[in-house]
Amino acid sequence: ALALGIPCLSSRWIQDCVTKQCILPWDTYLLAAGEPAMLEGAVRSRKLPDYPAESTKLSTIIDNRAKLLDGMSVLLIMTKSEEKDMQNHPLLTHALGAAKVSRAASIEAAAVTIAESKSEGETWDWVYSHDSEKQTERVIFGDTSTGKKRKRGRTQERVSANGRPRVVGHEFVIQSLILGRLVDMD
Repeated sequence: ALALGIPCLSSRWIQDCVTKQCILPWDTYLLAAGEPAMLEGAVRSRKLPDYPAESTKLSTIIDNRAKLLDGMSVLLIMTKSEEKDMQNHPLLTHALGAAKVSRAASIEAAAVTIAESKSEGETWDWVYSHDSEKQTERVIFGDTSTGKKRKRGRTQERVSANGRPRVVGHEFVIQSLILGRLVDMD
């Protein structure tokens, strides 16, 4: 629901609508998006456009949602054993606005896909892996340690300074959905 911009409401909204026999505004019943790590335990609510509950269509909400991955490309590393756990990831990635979504069956297959794309003049913006991001980067790009920790801005850029796609994991996606923007996990 967060990826599609659909308001997550308390079930109390339905009860109150039935009791009052009308559709009530949902702003009072809007649930928090979650607990972002960067806010150290504070619960965060998402800002949503103020749609009138009685006349808004689902298609309007979905069409006007924020698309965190608007026009970007995402390579999902999804092994055979992860298929069931990750079955919604391609849909979620498209819902976030990605223009190109593809799947690699292993980290090694992702490395081949990225190399082939690069030789054809195409790039990937993001690589999603359930494995450790650092481990995935090592397998795909070789040893990436420089000995220095580089600071990034408040939001994470999609392509790193060296032109490689950013490798992200589950927590990055969760935190980005909660905050409604791509986050820096460093």
